[in-house]
Parts: sequence; structure tokens; C-alpha cells
Amino acid sequence: MVFLSLLGVSLFNTILYYSTQSTDATNIALIQTSMPLMVVVISFVLFSQKISIGTFIGLLFGIMGAMIVIFKGSFSLSFSTSNFTNTVSIGDVSMLLAVFIYALYSVLLVKVQKIHQYSLLLVTFMIGTLLLTPFFLWEQFSSGTFIPDTSSTLLILYLAIFPSILAYLFWNFGVAEIGSHTTGLFICFIPVFTPMIAAIFLNEILYFYHYLGILMIILSVGIVHWSKKPMSQK
Repeated sequence: MVFLSLLGVSLFNTILYYSTQSTDATNIALIQTSMPLMVVVISFVLFSQKISIGTFIGLLFGIMGAMIVIFKGSFSLSFSTSNFTNTVSIGDVSMLLAVFIYALYSVLLVKVQKIHQYSLLLVTFMIGTLLLTPFFLWEQFSSGTFIPDTSSTLLILYLAIFPSILAYLFWNFGVAEIGSHTTGLFICFIPVFTPMIAAIFLNEILYFYHYLGILMIILSVGIVHWSKKPMSQK
């Protein structure tokens, strides 16, 4: 439970919000679509869960779509440090790390299926908050401010209620009911909503590589969903 709290509450959220400071919302949404592939790989490594041919091919499409977004559609990118730095932001890289952490969290949720979802949410949030408290206090002392303004307070309340409590509750319930593999696929639908919201509130613009990445992601979801034949028989 402590490890789940560290992964799903403390590390994932901290790294995700850090990533937003150096990359845009659309990139973050599309990079998250690599999560199904990570879920499958982690499940195979930790629990030897079978991987079907269709799942493997479909997830490759998904990760390729995410990479297209990360590298901004540049297929001629050399491996020099300067070109890599100019094309890929630190936020893109840290977001990939956050996605891996949440994929591991999703896979390990299978081990606590007997715990009621409300109890699981309460305990992991309490432990995760305790783990983050020293860093919160350090940041407050460093900045010299302890009382947030009205807009910051409203933002914190929104983050606490919607993408935290409700999102985690629905996600944990989904993993318990249909498994981590199928639940992980639904993360691919984030790019359907994010560009519209980002365009309205952040005035972000979609480029060709965004559309190409979305197409690859949609194909990956379709291929994995209709895949039935296992790659190997035990």
C-alpha cells in the first residue's frame, strides 16, 4: 500500500505537474497514450501475462504515435545532443517517466482487488499526502508564502476533486472490474478531449504531427481491442 501510494499519488502527480511547466497540454495528453504498451510490458515482466500478436502490433502503433508527438514529426533527428535538446523538451521526457510510474501502479492494483475501492482511495491518498508533506513545507519556506490567493485555492480544489479523487476512484474501479490491460487502453482517448480543451482555454494550436499521432493511437486501440490470438501458448 505504501508503494502504491508512492507511485500513484506522490510520484505520478508531482512529475506530471512538473512536466506541464516545459511542454504543452496536447503533448502531455498524447504521450500518455504510451501507457497501454507499458502496462502490457510490465504485466509480462512481473506476472508473465500472455501477449497476443494483435496486442503487440497495436501497442507498437500506439507507442509510435506517442513518439511522433515527442519528436514533433521529425524523422531526420540525429542523435547529437544539440538536435535532441532542440526537438525534445525535458517536459516530454519527464512525462514519459510519469506514464511509466502510473502504468506500474495500474498493474500492481491487481494485487489489492480485495480491498474496497473507497478504502483503497482513502489509504493511498493519506499515505501519498504524508510522503509529499516534507516537500510541500520545503517549497513553502523557500517561497516565503503560506496562504494561496483565491485563484490558486480554486485551482487546488479542482485538482483535488476531479483529476484526483474522482479520477482515481473511477480508474481503480475500472482496473478491478475489467483488468489493467483493457483499462489502460482508455487512456488513449485523452487526446480526443485534450486538444479541444487546450484550444479553448490555452489557445494551443494542433500541428500535422499531432493529427498523425492521434491517427496512430486510434489504430492502436482498434487493433488491440479486436485482437484475440495469443502470441505464445503455455
